[in-house]
Amino acid sequence: MKQIGYVLGCMAVVAGLASPALAQRRTATSSTGDGKSLNVMYKQDFNEDGVADNFEGGTWCDDPAGAFGSKGSLKTTEVAERYMKWVNDGTTIAFMYYCHGAKDAYFQAWGTKANKNLHANVNCEKQDVWQFAKIKADSLVGNSGGASSPGEVFKNLMFVAGDKDKSVENAFLLIDNIVVYSGDPTNAPSAPGKLSASLNKQNKAVSLNWDPAKDDVGCYKYDVCRGDTEAFEANAKSRLGSVSDNYFEDVTAEAGKTYFYKVVAKNVAGLETASTAVKYVSEQAGPGAGGTKAAAPAAPAKADF
Repeated sequence: MKQIGYVLGCMAVVAGLASPALAQRRTATSSTGDGKSLNVMYKQDFNEDGVADNFEGGTWCDDPAGAFGSKGSLKTTEVAERYMKWVNDGTTIAFMYYCHGAKDAYFQAWGTKANKNLHANVNCEKQDVWQFAKIKADSLVGNSGGASSPGEVFKNLMFVAGDKDKSVENAFLLIDNIVVYSGDPTNAPSAPGKLSASLNKQNKAVSLNWDPAKDDVGCYKYDVCRGDTEAFEANAKSRLGSVSDNYFEDVTAEAGKTYFYKVVAKNVAGLETASTAVKYVSEQAGPGAGGTKAAAPAAPAKADF
């Protein structure tokens, strides 16, 4: 299938199954925002294995864990489908996805007016990383022509793992944090809470943890920023990197220096809120080899939205 440009992949955390255990990692929970700015038709984070049974052809997966290090996700090797009725009235489908050997993956739903399956491809160039897709329902198209139109009624949600890399054993597609909604998010997310900084002696890095932000739809990106004073401005100049987890490692911190860190939560509408600054005196960290990295959690962190 032809790659469709309006499905966006954002920076995500490598689910490094072989990464070392991190004692600094803590379990964190978050609840939904008030949702007043949106008409949310469906939300699912697959934190419990029973909910995956609602998707025919899919199973619950906890290895690797879900997006944001949460407990689980939906796993499919072919098609995972859930029967539900929804109408294209400015509707958006947002979800996290993880390709392992799946070279062609897409979202699909049956449109009653079009009388055919309408779909949108997702970007599978990055493998074994969590990515984010946000799809406008009125942009769904058919394989042989036709497209969604205003008032289109859909009957289901389908996540499809198509063509697979034959060199990858047991190829699959994971899906997590699905939201189907109409309207435009107008509420900014809450600030990431309980930001802490500690030394990871194994990597000689500063380990940062925070509680996931609360949001009507979901925070799919956190910018991690560093400055020399508590009042530093969290912006592109001070940004160390971006992750979709609530954990980050700064491997560029140098011994004997004092740093301040902030984390900025961003939702699907681009609205953002920064945390308060946390101070760290780098006594043993660094000098780093350059760059920053995000590390996979040893313990799961729950991120409802």
